[in-house]
Amino acid sequence: MVLEPTNGPLASSDLQTFEDESLPLFEVEPVQLHFSISSDFVAAQVANNVIVLALATGRLLRIDLDNPGDIDDIDLPKKPSEVGLIRRMFLDPTASHLILTTTLAENYYLHSQSRQPKALSRLKGVGIEAIAWNPSLPTASTREILVGASDGNVYEVYIEPSNEFYRRDEKYLKAVYKIPDGPVTGL
Repeated sequence: MVLEPTNGPLASSDLQTFEDESLPLFEVEPVQLHFSISSDFVAAQVANNVIVLALATGRLLRIDLDNPGDIDDIDLPKKPSEVGLIRRMFLDPTASHLILTTTLAENYYLHSQSRQPKALSRLKGVGIEAIAWNPSLPTASTREILVGASDGNVYEVYIEPSNEFYRRDEKYLKAVYKIPDGPVTGL
């Protein structure tokens, strides 16, 4: 059986028909930047025809490849000397939600409709190694996601962005599993 997103599971006898009629799962095409960058790349993510590039200066460049002339130039709220370099980024399949972690385990969330990354205070000090996104359509919140950490913990997190200053973006965070030895490297 194979899971087909719109129709559910397919029997292996139907797989050949499905493969012949569908588009490729993904395509790799070169992307050419029409501007110069004065810093080194430290991380990159691509999803849903959106590319996010992280620079050593703490800047993010979010580029919609359908409209490459419109580039979001986004700075982290603090300098890399305070929070560390961007180490990893995690972009959900719809390109609506971006979570990034730094070398000093500072974590930030950025929604596609925002240009201001928000610190994830409940995840402060957690070195994020992997994320399993909720397979839902693009939404304002992440809904429930799983976060794998370098200390072996797996957390369930629900992030709902807020414009209110006093309100945390993390609706809740709870530890759901602990690997006895080593980091969680995939979910």
